[in-house]
Amino acid sequence: MTLFYRSPDHSPTRSYLIELAQIALDAQNCPPGGIDGVYGKGTEGAVRRWQIANGFDETGVITGPEWEVLTGLAQPSEFDLCLHMTAAIEGHGFSKPAGNFDGAGVTWGIIGFAMTGGLPDLLEAINRDADAGPEARSIFGTDRWERLLRAARGTKTEIRAFGDSISVGARKAHVQEDWARAFKRLGRVGAVQRLQLIEARKYWRTAVKTAERYGAVELLDLAMFFDACVQHGSISRKRKELMDAVGHKRSWYARRVAWANAMADATGQRYRERVRARRMYFAKGEGVVHGANWLAATWGLTNRAIDLAGLEDAPVISKPRNYQNDARVLVGPAVRPSIDWLEEVPVPAGFNEGLRHASNTVMIQYFGMPRGDFSQAAKKPNNPEFLKHVEFGPRIPQLGKIWWGLRPAIESLHEIVADISRRAPQVYDIMGTAGVGNCRFVRGSTSAISNHSWGSAIDITLGGRVDPYNNDKITRGMIEIIPIFNEHKWYSGCYFRREDSMHLEVSKDLLEMWAVGGKLDAPLNMNDPTPSMLQQGSRGEAVKALQHKLNQLGKGLVVDGIFGPGTTAAVKAFQMGAGLTADGIVGPRTDAAIQAAVDARMGVTL
Repeated sequence: MTLFYRSPDHSPTRSYLIELAQIALDAQNCPPGGIDGVYGKGTEGAVRRWQIANGFDETGVITGPEWEVLTGLAQPSEFDLCLHMTAAIEGHGFSKPAGNFDGAGVTWGIIGFAMTGGLPDLLEAINRDADAGPEARSIFGTDRWERLLRAARGTKTEIRAFGDSISVGARKAHVQEDWARAFKRLGRVGAVQRLQLIEARKYWRTAVKTAERYGAVELLDLAMFFDACVQHGSISRKRKELMDAVGHKRSWYARRVAWANAMADATGQRYRERVRARRMYFAKGEGVVHGANWLAATWGLTNRAIDLAGLEDAPVISKPRNYQNDARVLVGPAVRPSIDWLEEVPVPAGFNEGLRHASNTVMIQYFGMPRGDFSQAAKKPNNPEFLKHVEFGPRIPQLGKIWWGLRPAIESLHEIVADISRRAPQVYDIMGTAGVGNCRFVRGSTSAISNHSWGSAIDITLGGRVDPYNNDKITRGMIEIIPIFNEHKWYSGCYFRREDSMHLEVSKDLLEMWAVGGKLDAPLNMNDPTPSMLQQGSRGEAVKALQHKLNQLGKGLVVDGIFGPGTTAAVKAFQMGAGLTADGIVGPRTDAAIQAAVDARMGVTL
């Protein structure tokens, strides 16, 4: 049975089961390059080396028998595999809390226990436990812990009021830093992790009963039911009624797809299509959920046949006793040799793979101009339409208070920083920022606008220092964290024509994801900024984009969105120089030539 492997075209397998495998590989002289719970290239290479050394076929894939030999543990059960897939989608791990973004008060734990759902039971279990209870009181402080318990025992209205009181951010997606720190510490306690797994089993048992009701025979059926129980708390009567009506289908795949659609159709209009996408992922074994492209087989989840008898009590792998004193398992990343994170080295290859840079034209297409004038001085945005997307004065853990930023970018930075704190804690401890939102030109330019102007870029400092600009070198600390930014679809400036390794910005890919997912509060300007024909008299964002590109070629136009005599003269001058018909009309050929000239002159700039 295939358990885990790496698919370069899909989101990587990420779980503490992979951490256990990585620790075992490291202990057997096949270091994976880090103990981070992610089945990446380093882990795949280590598995291959281990397979050669132990007489297995070199595949880079961990099978069930290989798992047993490698780790000394029993093969993961069906519960393990379903649990860790859903946990990855939920994205909390054992420690990460979320605020009242969805009306659930607070969400926390391995499968995202909601305060309006399973979190109260979990908190009460922690409070009663001889080991976990004292730890919780010590971490939160007695008064705060009692306040949390009282809130969890309250009505939904009281729960939501409590959630609002500790939530931060425009969408209330996060909790105040002191609360977040306490939840994270509590989630690292072994006894608390054990109790989380016990609570997760309640959803598992409901899923098994649902599978029995519908005569499910494949592992993906069970995985879909478990994920639905976690997401909704149970399978509601309305969902069961629609699923009952599915009837006989030619294949189990077709029946699973019909079940997925039935569960989505029983969901309210606001979340219906999001639920459908998630159910369809399990139905088909591949799909996009929360913007990530998942492949179930990399988690050991396939359409293989299952026997439901006894599965309610399927074992689950928790923190093994022989790893109890190893701080790398579940409770933190690997202990690494001392590294000078500020040492500068040549910029390596391999960053930004599969990501597209968000040029000024792209940013104007989405948001228009953030303000009417630019210089090298830092300024705030003043375009009322753009200001709908902006958050002023947000605080991000470790980075502190930010002047202003694009709202979804700030939310994404919260997630990235939390990821860095777990996977690269030594760099996290010395990390800061030189700024996010800042309306200005690119350094040394009088026409190219910095992406900081849209609040979609950040300059990272390490040890209070910025990475020196334009010297084709990069600090080891930035090498450590750029891949994490890339995973969250942020683009590094290390390969800019003028190297800027401290600079990271939202990629075009992430902008597209936000647009599709509705993460921006105000309507986007999604019209094509380069229609088939622009000429004197044309107006709008398309003209602004043209004027901006002409300015990058030194034309000195006012970017006002009005195609007047000055813009016409600039277009004619360009056309004459490019050997085109100098009629002052921007059609496909002229536009392509202007863009090519901009690219050649500016290269990729921040």
